Amino acid sequence: MGLPLLCWGNRVPPLVESGDLVFRTGDEAISSVITSMDSSGFSHVGILYLDHQQYYVIHATPAEHPGARDEVVVDTLEFFKARAKYHRVAYYHVSAPELAHRVAVNAALAQRGRPFSVLDARGIYCTELVDQAWAAAGYPLTQGRKTLHLPGATVELILPQHLIASPRLKNIAATQ
Repeated sequence: MGLPLLCWGNRVPPLVESGDLVFRTGDEAISSVITSMDSSGFSHVGILYLDHQQYYVIHATPAEHPGARDEVVVDTLEFFKARAKYHRVAYYHVSAPELAHRVAVNAALAQRGRPFSVLDARGIYCTELVDQAWAAAGYPLTQGRKTLHLPGATVELILPQHLIASPRLKNIAATQ
């Protein structure tokens, strides 16, 4: 079990473990599109990663730092939360053994630097990163997909609601 920690002055909810998920309503342009299709109210997700008593978030995102690329990155939890529109953040525990949590974190970390994309098979997007990392750990989370028809392409998207619907996820805490 994870221990409650102080993270840059803000308390991390009890029971949070490395490998658990953190959702937010993002401030990126794509976030408005996602929330219009998704019933969860969230547009972005990352995998929590505890390293040297500090929580980080592994996530695939459009560039959020000056000069950065659209890719899989590791940010501090505080930075991740600071980008939350309306400060809306929720933590979900993944019911799986500790070893599976470690495997999921390592699978996500191995994707660091992979381009962010919802359309290009060479890239990956946030919910897809989470889905692949937890599938690599032997605990698939995704419950459905949304078909999106675009000019010249049909895309099967995993939305935040498709992760939240997993019976393996339990809401630990949320703001608002």
